[in-house]
Amino acid sequence: VVRDFIPEQRSEEEVARLEAARQAREAQEQARIEAEIREAVREARIANLPKTPDEARTRLLAAQSAVEQAEKVVNSVEAMVKAKNGGWAELCEAREVMEEAQERLLELKTDVAGLLTAGEMSQLLISGACAEEQAEAVVADVTGEAKAESEALPDRPPQPLPSWTGSQSVQARTMCSASATFSL
Repeated sequence: VVRDFIPEQRSEEEVARLEAARQAREAQEQARIEAEIREAVREARIANLPKTPDEARTRLLAAQSAVEQAEKVVNSVEAMVKAKNGGWAELCEAREVMEEAQERLLELKTDVAGLLTAGEMSQLLISGACAEEQAEAVVADVTGEAKAESEALPDRPPQPLPSWTGSQSVQARTMCSASATFSL
């Protein structure tokens, strides 16, 4: 009766064979799961591709703007970190965000290659950069005018400089980007 509860002795060869079979089954299952994930990602990417040249231009400008903004954030965080000699984790995070934005832009360039010619894409990215510079110039002009007004009126206490919220900045960039898009 006690023999029923004692496991039978297996040879080392049999144990090795069973272990190899188990590992092979696990590897096949893992490969199947990874293939399903790759297929789902591919299908999602295809479904999310721009359908028209206008949509491609809009997405390309948005991606370019995201990269430029991320680069500015990295530069400002880097200056802050160097000044206070700390906060290196924030700099690493900002750099990761910038790298992700650059990767998305690169993927998008590949995705829109069939909808836009290389010349259109280059001109669009250049005009997008110009539009960003125009938006910054508008911000600088508004800020400079407000500062000049507050300095010109010595009787009044100095007024705070206007600050653009993120949505206002995006609106200005969008307006400049839209004018750059229409100039193509």
